[in-house]
Amino acid sequence: MDRLHSTSDALVALKCLYTIHNIIGKGFFILKDQLSMYEYFGGRNFLKLLMFRDDLDPETREMSKWVRWYAAILEQNLVVSKVLGCHLYSKRAKNVIGKEKDNISSSFVEFACQVGDLPDSLHLQRKSLVYEIVRSIGEDYRLVQREIGTRVAELEARMISLSSSEWTQFLNSLTKFEDCKEGISLLFRNRNRNDELWDLVKETKAKLVAEMKDRGNDGKRTLVVRLLQRTSRAS
Repeated sequence: MDRLHSTSDALVALKCLYTIHNIIGKGFFILKDQLSMYEYFGGRNFLKLLMFRDDLDPETREMSKWVRWYAAILEQNLVVSKVLGCHLYSKRAKNVIGKEKDNISSSFVEFACQVGDLPDSLHLQRKSLVYEIVRSIGEDYRLVQREIGTRVAELEARMISLSSSEWTQFLNSLTKFEDCKEGISLLFRNRNRNDELWDLVKETKAKLVAEMKDRGNDGKRTLVVRLLQRTSRAS
């Protein structure tokens, strides 16, 4: 972590982040916990690299965008782990995913949005390190897809019982996730397409909007009836 924050070399920073990613995914439990708790024991948030910039040449400036993007994704990975109460790759996570239905949805959608907010220099994927980084993120994203799909299917099944605030939150999450589609598709191309998920999101949004309109019309009709009843009693 000290190496990450002491360097101004984009390639070195990417290597540090890739090492951190491997620790998050495959490292020993104690190392993962050290990463998660680092800032709470006197360290700063080591993944806040919004100001990172390597101005050596045009390519390193483009690589700097990948550094900032990758760091933000790893930070969101740790957020997801905190929501789950365990790390994304752990055996326990496989049992938890799909069961926690409240906060987990927003954290996974935020992860997908961060992935979709990718640098525009996609040609740098020809570099082996960037290619491996994208491949590793793709593995994370597959887990995210599974959770979002489970969440959408579960909420669609009980759509009628949702409150108005839940409907609004659900619709906003679906819209936000759909907005990520173009960037995610550009990044992974034909990998991780999961057309079934996008179709499910689109269909569920359409049903949700229709149900919200019906509920709104029912509410208006109820209000008119109540006003007529009050007028009748007053006369």
